[in-house]
Amino acid sequence: MKNIILATVIVVLASSCWKNEITPDAKCTIAGMEGENCDIETRDKLVGLWASRDNVTSKQEKHFGSIGKASPVTDIFVFDFAGHDSTMIQARLDGDRITFDNQRLNDSTTVSGTGIVFKRAESLLTIEWAYTLTTPSSTTSAVSTWTEQ
Repeated sequence: MKNIILATVIVVLASSCWKNEITPDAKCTIAGMEGENCDIETRDKLVGLWASRDNVTSKQEKHFGSIGKASPVTDIFVFDFAGHDSTMIQARLDGDRITFDNQRLNDSTTVSGTGIVFKRAESLLTIEWAYTLTTPSSTTSAVSTWTEQ
């Protein structure tokens, strides 16, 4: 019985550390919108400056990126992704998931991947990205953590 109680306490504590703060209200059924009157864009929570920490192969890189609004209302622009300055990709936001298909970062590099948006207890929003960079000579899988600024 003590093991069951201990396991329950551990699960409750662990789930309270990582909260999903981006998923739209169940009351609103319009894609990309939330709120009692469906008058709040879900992506508004993501628009702004983000600090990034990328883990590419065995090295860690730090830089800044930003997120802006795209069209339709379910889409966002992600600027300076994966440390590629002056670049922009378009991604789709669906609840707490972000996805983007093969898009060009420069003349020879394309990127595709996914992200999950979450909030750690009372701290800022975080996006955990998993992506693939492809050049004519190689394909590299990487992960990145973005923290809102």
